[in-house]
Amino acid sequence: RHWAAGTFFSLLSLFLTLRYLNAPVRRMWLLVCAGAALGLSFGAAYLVYYLPFIGLLLLYDSYKKTGVSIQMLKPVSIFGAAFVVVAGILVVVAPQPFAVQILNHYSAHTHSLVGFITFYAAALWHFETPLLIFALVGAAVLLYRKQYELLLFFSLFFATVLSVMFMFLLDLERYLEPLVPILSLMAGYGLY
Repeated sequence: RHWAAGTFFSLLSLFLTLRYLNAPVRRMWLLVCAGAALGLSFGAAYLVYYLPFIGLLLLYDSYKKTGVSIQMLKPVSIFGAAFVVVAGILVVVAPQPFAVQILNHYSAHTHSLVGFITFYAAALWHFETPLLIFALVGAAVLLYRKQYELLLFFSLFFATVLSVMFMFLLDLERYLEPLVPILSLMAGYGLY
């Protein structure tokens, strides 16, 4: 149950961030809400998959608007502060589940990069075969239609998520659940 809540709040955070980036008038409260939503996701399931991806999106957007300057850190700082406050409060209120979560996730399967890739490729193929096939078709369609920006968006998301998973040595099939909505979007491009 906590995985559904964690994934929901992660996707809500991504939605609010994209809403902020695409709004004609920038509303900082959207960033505060996005950071708080990701903090709730962290509190529900200790999911931080979307954190580096959202941070990179905000940095890239700020870079396009202001160039390299201290101003480009403002959106990331607002988002990050909201995340840290909410996640921090949740960890302080209930520190034991957080400590157990950190201490119990050590695995021999994913010590090497090859073992990590092999484990998750087999798990994804075993549990989500049709979705994976349609997502690969969707990626091919995006490449064929020369929608490189969207393909880069999906690729960057998967790269950041897999980096976080490898960094924390996560080797359970359930850690693939937050990827399913994004794989579904890619599959939608393949079917459409």
